[in-house]
Amino acid sequence: MAARTFCTDLALERGEPHEGTALDLRRVLLLAVPHGQWRLRRTAVGLSPLLEEAQAYAYSKSAYALFMDKVEGRGDVPQLMAFPENQVLDGVDEETIAAAMRRWADGGEIGGRVEERTTILVCTDSRRDACCARYGYATYKALVAQADPGKFNILQCNHLGGCRFATSLCVQPNAARYGRLRPEQVPDFLEAIGRGETYLPLSMGRIGLEEPQQVAELAARRFAVTAGGNDGATALSLQRASADEMVFLAEVDGIAVDVTVARRSFERHGNCEAVGNEPANIVSRWVEQSVSRHVAG
Repeated sequence: MAARTFCTDLALERGEPHEGTALDLRRVLLLAVPHGQWRLRRTAVGLSPLLEEAQAYAYSKSAYALFMDKVEGRGDVPQLMAFPENQVLDGVDEETIAAAMRRWADGGEIGGRVEERTTILVCTDSRRDACCARYGYATYKALVAQADPGKFNILQCNHLGGCRFATSLCVQPNAARYGRLRPEQVPDFLEAIGRGETYLPLSMGRIGLEEPQQVAELAARRFAVTAGGNDGATALSLQRASADEMVFLAEVDGIAVDVTVARRSFERHGNCEAVGNEPANIVSRWVEQSVSRHVAG
């Protein structure tokens, strides 16, 4: 029998970058459900009718009404958690949980105590994609083993998006997105996150920007750090644009940078189930083409 091909491995082979794919996960709801009971994104085995209805309602309002667990993790899993407020509900009855979920779905807050630690959400959802189990769980275990539980709250969750960039993570409450984190990179990742910095090698980009702007801004930040500057706020302005190319001027920590991004086509299988069963889609992505220090004319 031929070895299984994973969509993450294919994306790497095809050269598809993770940069520019940061989905906006500023608002996330997490209901505690044992990992083995997860099914597709909005369903789980064993939920009471009350919670099943509340979950369905929350998911109808947001694709980021998710499940969480802490298999092999340290500490308890609260009943309900919400970002960006970092609010936690625990030790309450199901009626209170269900009401809080519906309140959140309608734009409100769940209430409860505030979680002071940085939370790292790790997608390990094998029901959605085998890559998230294969890569995500190994990275999750490395994070649990190495992270200071007094500073970091490490949680497994179901589908964050970007299965082909497993391990897929989201660091809250800033909703910073990362892809392709491997266990051997965990020490450097935790060190950067612990300092309140972005782990630039595996950042997907800054949420709130369109794909070409995410790619250009991230390229400029990496260039500035390599040139001896500090990462931080970036002023980004479009200089020229065509259907297939954009040229930006960026300033990071006083360093002016010219960045060109170009449109390229890639073959893509969005998840492992599609590999071998469906033809690849041809998708258009924006990629870094060139980056250099700006010379004033």
